[in-house]
Amino acid sequence: MNKTIGDIKERGIVLYGNVDENREFLHSYNQKLNIKGIMVDDRNDIEMQSFSEWNTQAFLFKEMQLTEELIVICDKANFGQLQNRLEHAGKCEYRDYISAECVEALLFEKKLLVCMGTHLLKQVALLLRNCKKIAEEYSVVYFAESDIKAPYRNRMQEQRHLGRLCDVYVYSDCEKKRYSSKKLEREALKQDCKMISVADYGFGGYFPQYERNRDAVSRYMLGVFVELGDFELKSMDYETNAFHKTDREIEKLCLQGIELEEAIKKLLDVQYFKAEDVADHFAEEVRRFKELEVHADIKLGAFIEQHQKECLCRNLNEWNEPIISYVVEQLARILEIPPVQMNTEECRLLIEEESGTELPVYPGVEKALGLQERLKDKKYKITTYAGSKYLDIEECIRYHASYLYRAWDFMKFTKMNEKLRDN
Repeated sequence: MNKTIGDIKERGIVLYGNVDENREFLHSYNQKLNIKGIMVDDRNDIEMQSFSEWNTQAFLFKEMQLTEELIVICDKANFGQLQNRLEHAGKCEYRDYISAECVEALLFEKKLLVCMGTHLLKQVALLLRNCKKIAEEYSVVYFAESDIKAPYRNRMQEQRHLGRLCDVYVYSDCEKKRYSSKKLEREALKQDCKMISVADYGFGGYFPQYERNRDAVSRYMLGVFVELGDFELKSMDYETNAFHKTDREIEKLCLQGIELEEAIKKLLDVQYFKAEDVADHFAEEVRRFKELEVHADIKLGAFIEQHQKECLCRNLNEWNEPIISYVVEQLARILEIPPVQMNTEECRLLIEEESGTELPVYPGVEKALGLQERLKDKKYKITTYAGSKYLDIEECIRYHASYLYRAWDFMKFTKMNEKLRDN
């Protein structure tokens, strides 16, 4: 992996980045590396970026006379901007500066494995880091979606920086427009880097109440967002992801004029959905997935079909433990690492911590797909600006339905006021 960096243990280290990431780096590596100090661009940041607990002093960038020291950029959001400043000052990539994401691999002489893409790979990276056999050999780094447009341009420079060092590049084979299946092409990677694609196109088989081909943002969420603004949404216990799409079953009952409590009662009825319709919807989603994954190295369609009763999805884009563990096992196989044995409950807890809001699996869907055992006493995670909470199925449906009903009432009210103003 070394590109003229030299032995990192023998070089003096200077940190350059934001205060939180510098503090995190010092906490991890202060006893392992010879950290000389911290560079800042503004004199007012010297006191804030000097850490007495590690006896580390901050200095102005323009006043530091660096010769043999290695600069470590600790700023995920602004890597590109800081890299440009260093290049302008005559510093050379790898020889004079590196990303903090490279340090573990260099220090402990590990291979660098970069995961880049959807939330599935974020969860996969999490389990890889917690798998002893893999963590002993690989340093694992995750990057979210890659986009050449702002605000991701700075992140792209860091991705390319690591790409030229990485030994294994795992990426999402994905249909979503903001993701790209080989954003780092072969020429952007180290010559002998191994590329592995993982199928991930989202899966709506457990959620027939949503239409996959709808616009990303629900008109109810957007209408209230435009009228109230971000601050008011926070005060409403609003969640940023749960309402990106419209629940068509709640909407249908709302537009029929059915009262909220009656609507909730109907949705809780196991007869509300026809079993054959649910089965057909699930089969169609599997078929769609299999058609899309033809060229992916790690395919999931057959696993989804065979493990239907495991309730594999948390929402339209996030997965549960069985799928994530399966991807980890397949990566280990491809990398010729002995079979990975992971504690299922520990994996579930790790995934739970990092995941967002879960969508409700309606009782009629639960019965039709044979999920009763898997979802017995299930509590659904709801993530809001105020933190996370867990609701049973009735509370979860009420949470989602209440928002849509309130949004609909609000939209009717504003439209009525518009008509009054027009008159």
